[in-house]
Amino acid sequence: MRLVKSTETLEKNEKKLLYMCNARPVLKMRALFSDATKDYRNPPECDPGDSVALRLRTGKYNVNKAYLCTDNGEYRMERVDSDNLFDYYEASVTVSEKILSYYFKVETAHGAVCYYNQIGASRELNQYYNFRIIPGYKVPSWAKGAVMYQIFVDRFANGRPQNNVLDDEYNYIGEHVNEVKDWYKYPEPMGVREFYGGDLQGVWDKLDYLENLGVDVIYFNPLFVSPSNHKYDIQDYDYIDPHIAMIVSDEGEVLAPGDHDNTHATRYIDRVTNRRNLEASNIYFAQLVEEIHKRGMKVIIDGVFNHCGSFNKWLDREHIYNRLFLGMITRTEAATSMSREHMSVLKARITAFLSFTVTSGLIMVHMTAGGDMIHFLSLIMKVQRNLKNIFWTLERNGCLNHTMLTDGDLTWRQIWDIVPSITMNSGKSSESQLRMPIHKLLFWRSIMAIHMTGSQAESGTRL
Repeated sequence: MRLVKSTETLEKNEKKLLYMCNARPVLKMRALFSDATKDYRNPPECDPGDSVALRLRTGKYNVNKAYLCTDNGEYRMERVDSDNLFDYYEASVTVSEKILSYYFKVETAHGAVCYYNQIGASRELNQYYNFRIIPGYKVPSWAKGAVMYQIFVDRFANGRPQNNVLDDEYNYIGEHVNEVKDWYKYPEPMGVREFYGGDLQGVWDKLDYLENLGVDVIYFNPLFVSPSNHKYDIQDYDYIDPHIAMIVSDEGEVLAPGDHDNTHATRYIDRVTNRRNLEASNIYFAQLVEEIHKRGMKVIIDGVFNHCGSFNKWLDREHIYNRLFLGMITRTEAATSMSREHMSVLKARITAFLSFTVTSGLIMVHMTAGGDMIHFLSLIMKVQRNLKNIFWTLERNGCLNHTMLTDGDLTWRQIWDIVPSITMNSGKSSESQLRMPIHKLLFWRSIMAIHMTGSQAESGTRL
């Protein structure tokens, strides 16, 4: 009561001063900012041994301390510049050959703490989104400042209607796919199995339009063979999907009403597994890229190497590729001196292997968001081999992101070079440790299964 009466006698300016002296400062989280451009990382692209100056913007006189936090420790930042609204703090680090991860931490005079990384300001730190410096990495000069136009092919333009996905052509996530006849129809909530008919010919037809817009780079959503319209659950990484490119052979039948068995979807099987369609589609896409380059534009393809779909030819849950695979084995049988009994054993082992990859859960995690997809785990594979004993010990090592093609991964040619040396190795058993993308691991294991003789593995993952 006495305090209220005493404040009533204060002048207006004195009341303001009393309020300001007793108020706690509010941290202006929206004022915090940093990124990987030259204004906040100098130089933005560095080499091992370089000193890099890293900056953080804060509200003017709003924070008491700012820190740069890296893999190597925490560094106090100095205020190096100010304007009417903001203060700018800076600290320098020397990079090595290793990737450097960093984030910022700020504190107020009253002890409030806030963190800043690639997802912005937050009270709780999520280190997955920390900034990263990759020494020696250079962004291509043509990408700097380029105008990029992203194309979701199925929804861009229909230039070749004869390639459209047909009603009931195959079954996807429990229901038949369908062709959208009204281009302006709103997509359904589960529109992943709806196909509007956009294709690469539609893109080709619109190149004049894109060029006149001033587009420098065309970024394509996934183009490889896939059962979904967005094509992030890739079925075959080796070929462009004929539905959006070229269908030369178009034989077979669509599914009957109520039939969910894709081994009966012979029209779809012919379209996406017939080598004439696949090779024609690759040639057509190469011609499209050449035409785009003639117009001074670049092309980026979304590769999607860290997950695929259950339709994938090395998993083949739908048994779309069974005939092709067993046909290959039959041709191998005819060209070798293997007995029919031994070939039957190999076929059984391969079938068991394919079933294992889908059902074991040891090497994949199913995802349902946006389609029937499988996310691959990063694995360390140790191969113990001789003619009578081949088995794998798998060590989990987290999940790979979009940086799968790194040093240590095997190329297809390297796999073909390695397989004969492993399967024909006689005498001493040897061991090696290999790191590779899982879709290549599956390919290698299937090839190894064909060459296996003798007893099954005594431990570890079995075929």
